[in-house]
Amino acid sequence: HVCVDKNYRKRGIARRMVNSAVTALHDEGINKVNIIAFKKNRLGNGFWTGLGWTLREDLNYYDLTLNENNITNFIE
Repeated sequence: HVCVDKNYRKRGIARRMVNSAVTALHDEGINKVNIIAFKKNRLGNGFWTGLGWTLREDLNYYDLTLNENNITNFIE
């Protein structure tokens, strides 16, 4: 999980982090990158679509919770 503290948002920090990671992956020969964002994470989803990432609706994503005490809650 990654995010920028709300006190530091709107400064291009997240965009630079993503660009740096994508450049490094590209340099390693990675051809495709996927990101997972919770549906209720309005800010995160807006960020990714704002960067031009495509929302996929052609698959199902499954997980298994092994530690109920370590679940992320999003507070906006």
